[in-house]
Amino acid sequence: RNPDAVPYIHEEFMETWGEIVKQKKAGKIIDIGISNHTEKTLDLLLADTDDYSRPVANQMEMHPLFQQTELLRYMYERGITCTGYMSLGSPQRPGRDRFKEHRADMLDPAIQSIAKEAGVTPARVCLNWAAQRENKTGGYVAMATRTDWMLENLKAATEDILTPEQMLRISGDGTVEHPGIDANNRLIWGQVFLWPEALGDWRILWNDSQVFETRDGYKKFKESFAKHYKVWQDTAVSVPH
Repeated sequence: RNPDAVPYIHEEFMETWGEIVKQKKAGKIIDIGISNHTEKTLDLLLADTDDYSRPVANQMEMHPLFQQTELLRYMYERGITCTGYMSLGSPQRPGRDRFKEHRADMLDPAIQSIAKEAGVTPARVCLNWAAQRENKTGGYVAMATRTDWMLENLKAATEDILTPEQMLRISGDGTVEHPGIDANNRLIWGQVFLWPEALGDWRILWNDSQVFETRDGYKKFKESFAKHYKVWQDTAVSVPH
């Protein structure tokens, strides 16, 4: 774990964001964006920016087994473009980000079946799903180490090869008949960025339960947390196994 890790503190973030906006005003940057922002942190950012200084894009994890549909729609309604990373499930990701709970998107039976029907690779299905979904409001970032893979990655952005029925099999529509394959299968847990008060629970990094508007707000939370945590430690009862 990073010993200097802290939760999202909006006051601190806006200081950094202000410097980025300065670079845009200086003509060194055309558009500015963010990554890994949640609905709550986006709410805070949008409340403190105007049309010129607001982000145009948010890069976030998104793939068939982790679709983040609600966040995608939230961003679309506010004119923020989604660029989804881990689009192929990142089979080459570092060992620190591999856990037994994870599933491989390209090995999912639905993805495999659609790839066979369309005469393309499972990777192409994943990318086309990202490009075609939600009225083309999604997007993707994909790495390739071969030129033919690079070409396929580009084609996914310009050639709609998946039928509405195939898209429905992946995305679902909230009905029993069409559940889709979204499995809430987050691959980047972010455990190396956890702060002490998260108590090792990586879900806190993403569920907005410890987001702070000011440094003082986080300071007060830390003090209260330390006090109550000590009481819990002092009164906890060991249960024999």
